[in-house]
Amino acid sequence: MALLGIDLGTSSVKAVVIDERTQLLGIGSQEYPIHVPQPGYAEQDPEDWWKASVTAVQQALAQADRPDISAIGLSGQMHGGVLLDASQQPLGPAIIWADQRSAAEVGEIMDILGADQLARIAGTAPAAGFIAPTLRWMQKHDPALLDRARAFLLPKDYVRYHLTGAVATEASDASARRSLTCASANGRVC
Repeated sequence: MALLGIDLGTSSVKAVVIDERTQLLGIGSQEYPIHVPQPGYAEQDPEDWWKASVTAVQQALAQADRPDISAIGLSGQMHGGVLLDASQQPLGPAIIWADQRSAAEVGEIMDILGADQLARIAGTAPAAGFIAPTLRWMQKHDPALLDRARAFLLPKDYVRYHLTGAVATEASDASARRSLTCASANGRVC
């Protein structure tokens, strides 16, 4: 029995296979690009994450002599995400944490909610590239896209979706995604 770990970072994915004693059996990695279509933007193609993950996992499994995998763990970059439509297909490139297009929306969210309310909701102040300001930017600049969205997945959760068919996340990441419930296409924030 072996365990597989997949870490979806900002510029590459790493995969590791270990045994039950945590001895390293195999490792793999694959890079993918960050697209900058204009200054201040940072986007990635979600399919690049998946293709790179497959390559890295194949490398790690080959080094490990293809053991039976008993569990898979996922980790990855936060504050970025991909919108999925009703068919669970990406609606476009993922806007990742390094994106700065939502800088003006940070101040707007602070003005609307105030620091105390934000501390109660999120435990931290927003920053450009975080999910809430990015969604607010979408409300203002591309509401039709947001209207078509039926799910929002963090990068590692997009890989999880490909592995399992489930649209899901885990509790610590969900706290960063709470902002999704605070944004709607009609312009309401929290």
